[in-house]
Amino acid sequence: MRGKIKKVKRYLLIISLAGITISSTMLTIFINLNSGSWKYQYNSNPDISMTSCAISDNADYIAVGRDENLLLFKSSDSTPIWTYQMNDEIFSIDISADGKYIVVGTDNKTFSLFESSNPNPLWDYYTGLSISNLAISSDGNYILISLPGVLFLFSKIDNVPLWNYSIVGSNFDISYDANLIVSAYDNVILVFRNLNSTPNWQYNATSTIKKIVVSSNGEFFSSSDEDGRIYFFNKTGNAPFKYYDIEWDDPYSNNSFITSLSISENGDYLVAGTTEGTHLYEKSSHTELWNYPFGSKAAISNNGQRIIVGGSEYDTESNFEYLWCFNKENNNPIWQIKIESSIKSLEYASDADYTAVLTNFFLFLFNSRDPSIDELYKYKMIGSFILLGVFLGIGGIYGVSSLIVIVRKDLQTSKKEKEMLKITDKLDEKYTEWKEKEKKD
Repeated sequence: MRGKIKKVKRYLLIISLAGITISSTMLTIFINLNSGSWKYQYNSNPDISMTSCAISDNADYIAVGRDENLLLFKSSDSTPIWTYQMNDEIFSIDISADGKYIVVGTDNKTFSLFESSNPNPLWDYYTGLSISNLAISSDGNYILISLPGVLFLFSKIDNVPLWNYSIVGSNFDISYDANLIVSAYDNVILVFRNLNSTPNWQYNATSTIKKIVVSSNGEFFSSSDEDGRIYFFNKTGNAPFKYYDIEWDDPYSNNSFITSLSISENGDYLVAGTTEGTHLYEKSSHTELWNYPFGSKAAISNNGQRIIVGGSEYDTESNFEYLWCFNKENNNPIWQIKIESSIKSLEYASDADYTAVLTNFFLFLFNSRDPSIDELYKYKMIGSFILLGVFLGIGGIYGVSSLIVIVRKDLQTSKKEKEMLKITDKLDEKYTEWKEKEKKD
């Protein structure tokens, strides 16, 4: 019996170890599910709001402007890893692809370069004029800023401009390594190549250029004008090789225009957010791939496979907006989330599939594969441990039941053995008596 009980103990030990393993696995799954969807809220002072936001392509870092303060977050936590107070309100932020370098512009005509490992600027530059726009190349080596009437290019090494070019306008974009820079003023597009301070070529559009995006590989760029025309360019050409005209619901309305452009890394796909919805284009196609009736802010992943869209639905007067996620194949949203207020900025870390959304008082970070926040994960965790409890309970019941069955069998066997021993003893007594009687006879 002792041997059988030892076997049962061994079985129960195996069940317990299996339960521990499953528990660890389920906890790991839960942690992975919960990575990346969180919310940061600043409500200490209702007069201070978030101003701007940028996220690295690998989603390691998110930089946020909150009035005069620069906040840096890791995607793993909604608590800033450091904060730095600038000399005036922050109006613009950009960050390198790996998150190592951050450039920040303020209303005090100053911009600063930071390293993510250090809460103090590497250097500052006082422009003397209001900064219209700024950007850092994805490799982190170059900074481009526009002032009224002039465009500056800096190296990350110091605050001495590499070159400047006289231009009236603030629309520009820059490739991964800054070897393609495209800027525009009025209806004129200027193309700078190989870090040269003189435009390589220019193009005169039919109306004022409003948006410009450059593919990360520096081979293509796209622009849009105030009439809703989207142009596709090759860096070596001096004219668009293709263009699309968006068909507005009301072609005579002054309230219909393109609000955002985003291009894939190789320039194959382009998404446009407009006041009348979202439009997806492919470089090799002669018509748009699809459109969606909502979404004024849009971003596309580097590989062109996924699109994130933000904006309102029919009721533009409401104090909330939505976030949608699409695959490029069709205009059926993979998911949709309601945002608690109007979206100020939508930044997509396309290499890591994370989305940062900025409102006046909230910063949201969404895992684009599973964007749910807080409460849903609590229920997932509870459900996971309920399942674990059920499993261990069943295992325990099975083990105890097995033990009871074995003990009962052993008891029954032991009782029968005792009865057999009594019979054997009686037979032995009878046999002994018979032997003794036989000897006497």
